[in-house]
This record gives sequence, C-alpha cells and structure tokens, in this order.
Amino acid sequence: MITHLYVHIPFCPKVCPYCSFYKEASDRNKTRSFLDAVLAEADRHAAQLRPQTIFFGGGTPTALSKSQLEYLISALGERLDLSNLQEFTVEMNPATVSLEKAALLRNMGVNRVSMGVQSWDPGLLATLGRIHSVRQARRSYEILREAGFENINLDLIFGVPGQTREQWRGSLEETLALEPNHISAYCLTYEEDTESIFCG
Repeated sequence: MITHLYVHIPFCPKVCPYCSFYKEASDRNKTRSFLDAVLAEADRHAAQLRPQTIFFGGGTPTALSKSQLEYLISALGERLDLSNLQEFTVEMNPATVSLEKAALLRNMGVNRVSMGVQSWDPGLLATLGRIHSVRQARRSYEILREAGFENINLDLIFGVPGQTREQWRGSLEETLALEPNHISAYCLTYEEDTESIFCG
C-alpha cells in the first residue's frame, strides 16, 4: 500500500536559472492534457493508494489556475481513499499567491503550504531570477495566514553567488520574525543544466 503521494506539477510562470528540476514555462495548451495524464496514472494505481500525505511540488503548482487546481484535487478525491490523509502540502511561489486561490486550497483540504521565499534581499532575488519582490513575499505570507493556514514552511537558499554572511543572517532573522511553522534552508546546488552565472 502506498501511503505517501507526490504529484509533480512542472509548470512555472518563469523558469528560474538555478533550478534543476523538470519544469516548463506555463502553457495553457499543455495543462489540461497533463492533468488528465496525472489522473489516468491515479486510476491505474488507485487500489494501492491510500495516502497519509500528499505533496504537490514542482515546478510551481500554484501556477495552475483556481479552476485547474479544483479540477485536479476534486478528481483525485473521487479516485483515491483519502480517509487516512493527515497532511496535504502545496508548494507556492509568492508571486502566485492570492487570497481566492489560498482559500480554495484550504477549503479543499490542503493544510500545509511550502512557500519559496529563497531570500529577503532584493539583489539576491534578482540573481536567482525570482519573479517576486520582498514586499510580495511578505504579503503572500499574510494572505496564507488570513486564509487559515496554520502550517506554513518557508524555503530559503544560501550559497548564492555574491551572498554575504550578513545577508544570510538577515534572511534568517526576517524569516524567524514571521514565525513560520517550519523553515527549509537549502545550499544552492550546481547541477549539469544550471546557468553559467551559478557555476563560477
């Protein structure tokens, strides 16, 4: 019996230059067929799937529209036995957070959010190719709390070219001040397809 389910949503508003995960720029012409393929896979394995945890990662799952997220989550609920589900996590980019989308996810059973802030320094966000601003990240965190999320993880990246010890300390202090439930800190990893700016 499979008790932990990961669903990879490969679409992003913009492809970050440091990311080595499989991803594509958002394309409305591909999205529905991809979601249908995910559901077809769930159909094939439904008898073995009784998840205690579900994790939507990416990519950027919240690059999907409200209607697409509702379609995917509702259809998974129709196919799978979710009676043992304890934690349902969705990854988010701060630029894709809205109160309407957050409320929809919360109402559909998502009870944990992992948001990729990565840094609270505008210059480092630019180096990383992130599309959100510091102000937008703060507001997105507030929105998630307003929507009723009590379990929020914030992602941070260290080892960014040009990043100083003081900048890293500042990001940690700003993150702690928000009092998230969890913090994930990742060292920037140089993969085969990482853009040259990150490879020295």
